[in-house]
Amino acid sequence: MHGRRDTNSFSTRDVRTRRLPCTAYYFAPAKWYGGAVICLVVSESEARDSLVEHTVDPAVIHEVLQESYFPRLVPCRACDQRQFDEILSRVAATPDLPNVGTAVVHALSVVASAAASRCTSTPAFQYLRKTFGLLTDVETFSMPQLCIDFFGPENVATARVALKSVLILPCMPNGTVSHEVMQKIFAAFNHFRKVHNAATRSDGSLVFSTFDNITDAINLADEVLRAVELRPQTDVCLGLRLAAPATRTQKEAKDGGEVFYSMFPGEQDITGSQLAEYVREQVQASANLVVYVEDTHCDVDTIGLRRLHATIGGTAVFSGYDLYRRSKYEKVEQGLDELWTSNVVLEASAIGSLSALCDNVRMVRRHEGCTIALAPQNLMHNVAFAVHLAVGVGARFLCVGGLMDVVQCEVVSQYLYVQDELEQSRLLLEEAPKPPCAVLPDAPTDTVPEIKRRLDKKKRKK
Repeated sequence: MHGRRDTNSFSTRDVRTRRLPCTAYYFAPAKWYGGAVICLVVSESEARDSLVEHTVDPAVIHEVLQESYFPRLVPCRACDQRQFDEILSRVAATPDLPNVGTAVVHALSVVASAAASRCTSTPAFQYLRKTFGLLTDVETFSMPQLCIDFFGPENVATARVALKSVLILPCMPNGTVSHEVMQKIFAAFNHFRKVHNAATRSDGSLVFSTFDNITDAINLADEVLRAVELRPQTDVCLGLRLAAPATRTQKEAKDGGEVFYSMFPGEQDITGSQLAEYVREQVQASANLVVYVEDTHCDVDTIGLRRLHATIGGTAVFSGYDLYRRSKYEKVEQGLDELWTSNVVLEASAIGSLSALCDNVRMVRRHEGCTIALAPQNLMHNVAFAVHLAVGVGARFLCVGGLMDVVQCEVVSQYLYVQDELEQSRLLLEEAPKPPCAVLPDAPTDTVPEIKRRLDKKKRKK
């Protein structure tokens, strides 16, 4: 393990060279991997971010893994990924064992997959496609489009508008991201940080919240991109990640009432229909610069969801992250059947094993025109695998944090490395990624009351 590093493997070197606060280390049995010692790294922050409630002490988890997980997993060996994941899920569901959380289950599954691809001398993305039957009619692979977190408020609850993040999406006219464009995106981060004296959020994106409307944030991003000689709509486009919490309970909504949202913290709540109309107006005002929108409607707000999907789904990718995450991914099929969104964001570590993740991928694929995005979280244990996973399952998008964080930069570096390898081996599909083309719902025709903001009152007084 001291020679040329295999980017598909785990090693104790990864532990020594990264800052991992409050981290537990678990050493998987070497007989899984032909004698190689593999270190599984699971941080407490990763456990907290998992959708499964996690209150078990790391020492207890270590004991549970050693006594209950490894003895059952070792006879299977890593190369039989399906059986490995089946045993893993069965052990995780054992009632009398402490719940280790989906993040730990996911990490164990990743360890087995990475080791198996290494033992078979197969790139991880090829191994994943073949193992999980995600084969397509062509032998080539497509690179996902990067969704890079650029800037947003540190705390949405105290911002003027509930916009969690503005995203940068590098354009891919030939199915690839230009190295020069990526260098300029790095420059855009540094330029923004210096000009606005911006702090850094935990995911490597920048802190900025002094905008009154979404269009203000879009215009600011456009200005910064042009300052570093990036051409909007040619080199890069923008995305939006909304974060307006529902203020009316789901029970109330199910009883027939409308769902209300706090889109403008500290001001009057607005209905789901008003929220949809507001976002539509803001996106359309961007003159096609915004091509990706992560919605904030909750799953019981059918009217709001359908209105926004119908009105912007033809011009921007209508996507859902928290929409599916809140249900622990148990409502993905329902969302697809009811046309909640045309793009489904899957957080791999919140789902569990790779088999469970790929089941969700197949579910999305069965709905014509729908696509998936992967949002890898807490990438400390294996940065490279996140890219291989996205390529292997055919993700349309790969959502990463900001470029002021070393780990996120490693993801981008690995992304470009895999892209170059595919180009050299002529396995890269060299065409622009296809946008989702799901059938859009019919747009409601009723009139939506105008939103009255305090900002408008102040302008009238002047």
